Amino acid sequence: MFDRVFAFARVVATTVAERTRTVMANLSGPGGGDPAHPDESASEFALSQEAYSALGLVVRPRAPGLLEGGAPAHAEALCVRLGDGLVPIGYRDLRLHAAYPAPKEGCVALVGYGGGFVSIEDTASNSGDRKASVVVLYAPYEFGGAAAGKAHVVTLDTTAGNESIAIVHGDGLAITMHDGKIVLKNAAGDAFIELGPDGIILNGNVTVTGGMVVGAAVPGAAAAAEPALTASLRPSAFLKVL
Repeated sequence: MFDRVFAFARVVATTVAERTRTVMANLSGPGGGDPAHPDESASEFALSQEAYSALGLVVRPRAPGLLEGGAPAHAEALCVRLGDGLVPIGYRDLRLHAAYPAPKEGCVALVGYGGGFVSIEDTASNSGDRKASVVVLYAPYEFGGAAAGKAHVVTLDTTAGNESIAIVHGDGLAITMHDGKIVLKNAAGDAFIELGPDGIILNGNVTVTGGMVVGAAVPGAAAAAEPALTASLRPSAFLKVL
């Protein structure tokens, strides 16, 4: 009785409707076949079917291809049978599962075909009287095979004792906020600016190329408060602050 109302289908191709901008799917039914050439196949097929999915989630599956290792890969759809076709109401694509393997219990993730994802996971321990969320935005690039050489990462961590925000560039540049401090660092990590409860820490060579006022500002005077210090702050000067 189930297969008279519902059916599993393979998504062979997709288009976008010109008027409604809705994703339309060409589907092949349980018997396989190619809906692009219906005369050559005896299987069930449906062309240009408007797809229904989760509210607010817009997805256009990739065309059929291969997984790592050469196994065939394609998006699948759960469909409602109608007199004139199959209407997809839910999707699955193992290529997306491979891009985000082994999600933890309680995890919700939006995963892209290029390996990027936005994930929302439960914290390991309670924040107050319940678990909170760790949100990660991950964008990999420079692939060598299945592995990414670099990735941009934004992490919002609410774990008790590690409440932090981190923005990390694939080359190593980073901005972090943790333990009452914000740190801006270069790719190598040997130059940084730290702003914390006790003030500002500069680490690395500093080049001043414009005017500087140190101490109490004097109206109309773009000079340092101490004359001796003014002379040392030439545009070509370097300050080493340890």
